[in-house]
Amino acid sequence: INIDKYNCGNVHEGGGTMRRLFSSPWRGIFFAAVGLIMMGLGIYRGEMEVVLEKAIHICMECIGIG
Repeated sequence: INIDKYNCGNVHEGGGTMRRLFSSPWRGIFFAAVGLIMMGLGIYRGEMEVVLEKAIHICMECIGIG
């Protein structure tokens, strides 16, 4: 039995960088790092204040105060 080292015995043929990335055990670390980078960019651009403002307005409308 010849099992491709990146395919792990799956029926699908092919490969490539993206396939290896998504089937590797490092995918969770990769996506967590991308998420943290995106959060950092949002905070840097001032998006955190915008989101907090919108959340406050929505809560006030739901309660009926605003």
